[in-house]
Amino acid sequence: MRHFLILTAFFSSLLASAQISVTSTSAQQSATAGAVYDSSFNFSADKFRLLIGQTIYFIPYSTKYPNPPQYLTDYYGLAPAHQKKHSNGGASAASIASRAPLVGGFVPRGHQKPENTNNYYKAKLVEDKENPHYETPASEILGKYFTIIDFIDSTKGEELRRFLIKLAHKDNPSDVFYYRFSSGEDEIRRGVYFTDFLVVGYYEKVKKQYVNSYFYLAPEINNIFENIKDLATGSYISLTDHNEKWQCYDVTLLDEESTLSLIPAILLKNEKGNRIATTFLDNTTATSKTTIALKKFFITEARHNQLVKDAQDSEDQKKQHKADIIKKYGPTNGNLINNHKLAIGMTKEMCIASWGEPESINTTTMSGLVHEQWVYSMTEYVYFENGILTAIQN
Repeated sequence: MRHFLILTAFFSSLLASAQISVTSTSAQQSATAGAVYDSSFNFSADKFRLLIGQTIYFIPYSTKYPNPPQYLTDYYGLAPAHQKKHSNGGASAASIASRAPLVGGFVPRGHQKPENTNNYYKAKLVEDKENPHYETPASEILGKYFTIIDFIDSTKGEELRRFLIKLAHKDNPSDVFYYRFSSGEDEIRRGVYFTDFLVVGYYEKVKKQYVNSYFYLAPEINNIFENIKDLATGSYISLTDHNEKWQCYDVTLLDEESTLSLIPAILLKNEKGNRIATTFLDNTTATSKTTIALKKFFITEARHNQLVKDAQDSEDQKKQHKADIIKKYGPTNGNLINNHKLAIGMTKEMCIASWGEPESINTTTMSGLVHEQWVYSMTEYVYFENGILTAIQN
């Protein structure tokens, strides 16, 4: 019984045909002159302008989700007059974005033609009895490829148009529109945004990097992690073994019946035959209750091996230290010290080796004898005469 749909073959054929180039078409790009996109991120608040020229893929809705939305509201075209100015080079993109009415509208009740009331990208009439209006069909955006032309923070213009990504259809560069990505660049700097797209170059790099790589449950995950779906059986399993090896066997978009959008997922399997899905895309609306974040819950094989080595080195150092104590103080006192115990007749040096330095020392000299009281706590005291342990109060 299949509880998921892996679209590997479909996306592989599409991604293989994507031609990725890096271009600079905006004066705003000058701040990163000389830098190029290295495919190490899907979107970065500090380096997003490096994405200009890259191909992105808008993540589709799940085929199993009941009644997914049919329309989108954040994709805007331009009125014919503005389109003409833009195509003739008569106005800059930033100027157009700040002056053009980039908001959809309701169908007027008067004699004004509906097509003049909005400029949603490829808008269609939504038959709403109370408020009929135009919106962009989801089928025009989701599951399709577009090229990033520019980023525009139109909050700096005359009207509040928010932070826009200027896009062109991958197969039709003259088909240009704007996507309202966030409320403004300041919001992006604070991480207030969601990426509902994949940069093709980033996806390809993640797939190349992770497929056939091994991962282990992170050591800081001490509690049993329950209720992660086993993709092989559809049942739920718990992750408990930090030494259990998980191999990545695919990077794909996962179709979960409980999630609106397909989930960018790294699929893992262990030697028992269990298969689980982990996510790798940050700041995304494509999430699932049955998948977990790879970077949060797993570490790489190299990191795991280093931790094992460090633990072994630490254990070896402890063993060597204990051997040195026995060699220095003899088997009887050495074993007592290694077990943090004291015995009458020990020297002050032995006491420190076993219990450590005291909190305070009270000294009394009388009849040629030096009496010392070492205070370790309110209930732990040891006593010395001329440097030899004579009493233990515990």
